[in-house]
Amino acid sequence: APRAGGAAADAAAAGSLAREGEPGVVPPVAIDQPMPRWIPPSGSPDRRQTFEGILELRIDARGTVTSALVREGIHPQFDAELIRLARGWRFRPATRNGVPTAYLKIVLIRLNPSGR
Repeated sequence: APRAGGAAADAAAAGSLAREGEPGVVPPVAIDQPMPRWIPPSGSPDRRQTFEGILELRIDARGTVTSALVREGIHPQFDAELIRLARGWRFRPATRNGVPTAYLKIVLIRLNPSGR
């Protein structure tokens, strides 16, 4: 369902967030980042496939995840649990010129089948 404000509001809100590669910005460092367990359904052709997706996190100046969004889905059985856990991840905050700051973090998630 569309949200009020749409893409323009998202872009404006993200504009104040620090990002990787910005001068003077040191990215946040994960302190606690549990991942969901990945077990493809038995007998499924998915058992030998590698899945990749992109997770977008907004992390406040205290290192708390304030928003977690799957930008590119990984697998329907995994995405909802990933979001649930990601909302509880903790980080040492990003800094901009030595001052803690909010940060937009993009995370590549890769699920490999067991034994590979």
